Amino acid sequence: MFGRYRFHDLLRLYARERARAEETDTDREAALGRMFGWYLDTADAAERLLIPGRGRLPYEATGRWDEPVFATRGDALSWFEAERGNLVAATHQAADLGLHSLAWQLPDALWSFFFLRSYWPDWRETHETGLAAARQAGDRQAEAWMLSGLGDYGLELRRHEEVASVFKRSVAICRDIGDRDGKARALCGLGRCENRMRRFEQAIEREQQALLISRETGYLYRQGVALYYLGEVYCDMGRLGDALDCHRQALAIRQDLGDRWNEGVSLTDLGRVFCELRRFEDAVDCEERSLAIAREVGHRWGEARSLEVLGIALLQTQGVEAARGCWRQALKIFTGLGAPQADDLRARLTGTLDAP
Repeated sequence: MFGRYRFHDLLRLYARERARAEETDTDREAALGRMFGWYLDTADAAERLLIPGRGRLPYEATGRWDEPVFATRGDALSWFEAERGNLVAATHQAADLGLHSLAWQLPDALWSFFFLRSYWPDWRETHETGLAAARQAGDRQAEAWMLSGLGDYGLELRRHEEVASVFKRSVAICRDIGDRDGKARALCGLGRCENRMRRFEQAIEREQQALLISRETGYLYRQGVALYYLGEVYCDMGRLGDALDCHRQALAIRQDLGDRWNEGVSLTDLGRVFCELRRFEDAVDCEERSLAIAREVGHRWGEARSLEVLGIALLQTQGVEAARGCWRQALKIFTGLGAPQADDLRARLTGTLDAP
């Protein structure tokens, strides 16, 4: 496998003992710093394949070794999976050694991987470590971005009221320091919280602010996110024409960026709008495409969500059994991930929720 150190356990133990005997604390810390730098450089290269165009905290590669090259997204994802435990441990150890920038740059580079694979405990743990390091170092931009990362984590677990205050703190910091991309990111998250709490007008205002900033700065990825979230709000409000327009714009941006993961996400919600419009054949087409992409990129949560909406469309076109087949598959995935959406599917399957 690309870029993976292999070391037999007994040999590793012997090497550790010799290092302790022969090297000073300064030498060992310098060696660890180099290793963490290698992890960060490699994670950075892998992350850029998972979500092309996503903004990150300021970072420059160390230049100590050839830049890692992954042939495919699958290679990048496989490396992340293989090194997941080491990357989490490296984040904690960097913080313990006072290597503050590494302690927040690693979580920033790992955000996409943890999001894609729904590794929620790792996501929270590393971002809390990065947040503490940022505060200790007095780096307000890193603090704001770690806050937004924790807010994104909370959104995935439906902790909307709790994380709204987290996003508000991030917005305030970014406003104070003039970080417009960071502010747009935090506004997107805050708007999504407002939508989940059914504060629709506030949600629209937040997303429109984020969209305006992103257009002014030319931040195409964030434009796609803001438009996607606006589409969610409009769909929840029943403004289906506006929802359709926003989701189509978001989809086009994501296709232009080559962002397959979020292309699939946009297709899922476009299908949801088609269901609301009772254009069920169009919905089936969107969900079948989004399902294929989710499986291609390894987005298990997205796969389950596509199956859920596909079931809603198939209920109208092929009947109850076809729908229930999709919902059972989705329930299995959501349950395995520990996702709160599993409860929705159980209720739907037992008939306590009507399909829209």
